[in-house]
Amino acid sequence: MEKHLLDIVYYSTLVSQLDQDIVRLMQAAEKQLDMSYSPYSQFQVGAAILMENDEIFAGCNQENASYPLCLCAERVALYNAGSKYPNMPIQAMFLTVRNKKKKLVKPASPCGACRQVISEFADKSGKAFKIYINTFDSDQVIMFPNADSLLPFSFNKEFLS
Repeated sequence: MEKHLLDIVYYSTLVSQLDQDIVRLMQAAEKQLDMSYSPYSQFQVGAAILMENDEIFAGCNQENASYPLCLCAERVALYNAGSKYPNMPIQAMFLTVRNKKKKLVKPASPCGACRQVISEFADKSGKAFKIYINTFDSDQVIMFPNADSLLPFSFNKEFLS
């Protein structure tokens, strides 16, 4: 058996060091926190996507008493953007979280299902985009340069054609 090492690349910075377009994207994601329907977990997630034409699409998580029926903010925002611009590349995505039960000190990354959908959108457009993540309670921001950094070995169309 041969051992392999997988390196994941990501960057960390502060909100004060972000470009103005990314700050605008972060603010759009933060607005979604107040629209989150999360009565069971109290874990609010906001997502915003900057399209190639500079339009922003946003989404928030939507819970359901039957948990498998919940929708994550990432997928809501991506499907929102994809329904209007099915073939337009994404420039960047920003995710932010807040927990009404406690202060969060580090960013929470997307679930596996959302990572798969993010990867599909990147594959579909043929263009990588950056994914930024922070918490509403912190100035720290993590940036992944592309979907592969979030989900190496993703399942994609190559397996189906």
